[in-house]
Amino acid sequence: NAVQSALKVDGVCPSPGSSNYRTLTGGDECIQLTIQDGGPNDADGWANAEIKDPGAIMAEENSSSSGGSGSTGIWMLLGLGLLSLYGMYARRRITN
Repeated sequence: NAVQSALKVDGVCPSPGSSNYRTLTGGDECIQLTIQDGGPNDADGWANAEIKDPGAIMAEENSSSSGGSGSTGIWMLLGLGLLSLYGMYARRRITN
């Protein structure tokens, strides 16, 4: 339902839900992905305390540049953020 980003604070990403997250902004180092259980981005479509995320990591190849991160940087950041959020969600499900 939302993709937001934030800068690191003292080398650490803000906690999930922090007010430091804002509209996705280039140059930010942290990503927060919000998916509502049973909402439009939950692949199983049911509010059943289980979110099925159909997302994937993607990197865009930019053949017009010979170096640097270009536009790939934000996609890589988004992918890493998604993996991080999934890991936190999985750990929370195991402990509950």
